[in-house]
Amino acid sequence: MDLYINGELVRSYGIEDVRTQKIEFNDGPLYVGKAHTYDAVDGVISNFRYFNWRISSQEVRDDYKSAKGDIIRELLANNEQLANENKDNQELFNSLQENSPKVLWIGCVDARAPPELITKAGFGELFVHRNIGNQFNPDDTNCMSVLECAVNHLKVPHIVVCGHTGCGGARYCFEPNLEPNLGKWTKGIRDLEAVNSEFSSTNPYFTTAEVQEKLVKANVVRQVEKISQHYLVQSAKQKIQIHGFVFDLKNVTLVKVT
Repeated sequence: MDLYINGELVRSYGIEDVRTQKIEFNDGPLYVGKAHTYDAVDGVISNFRYFNWRISSQEVRDDYKSAKGDIIRELLANNEQLANENKDNQELFNSLQENSPKVLWIGCVDARAPPELITKAGFGELFVHRNIGNQFNPDDTNCMSVLECAVNHLKVPHIVVCGHTGCGGARYCFEPNLEPNLGKWTKGIRDLEAVNSEFSSTNPYFTTAEVQEKLVKANVVRQVEKISQHYLVQSAKQKIQIHGFVFDLKNVTLVKVT
């Protein structure tokens, strides 16, 4: 048996003379780990591959490179690890029988700002809606259906609007020849130009990170105002608090802006 970690051979076990040694096969489990009697693999295995025939070192390296470059395969392996780690977590499975989050989170789709990771929230804690530039658009069926569900059915007491530094919606929404749907969707950000000339694309300092971060904050404040003024929120049976945050990519910190 040859054991490879990250494509490199780390341990081998073989029978010196198969003519004098009896080889036994069985259907029992193969244990790979660390025991008090020996040192073996000490750590966490995220993607375990087992071949019941011997393959060459080059084939192992090729397989490892292929698996490493296959993001879908990696995601499925991570999910399998999550399932295995929680297979006896009955408390978790019981909690998943109901959908009762306390927070509607409206955030940006940027891959660097996943709400559950930046807040360390668990299953069922956040009701999440994400779009480019964390916009709330009352004319958009998607936005409105999420708000209706959160306010009228889930009875959330908190709504969070979260932007982030380095937001593409704030950075390229003023670019000429922007695709029609992207241009239409980011119109709410471009409209901030009308209330503050600092955000105008004609401002020679507009492209600086400092001005764009101010635009990100102003955008969050504007979305909070629109949600606060909406009749669904104002007529809600429960008291709803609305919060505005900016996630700072430089230090992974949430900064409250309203």
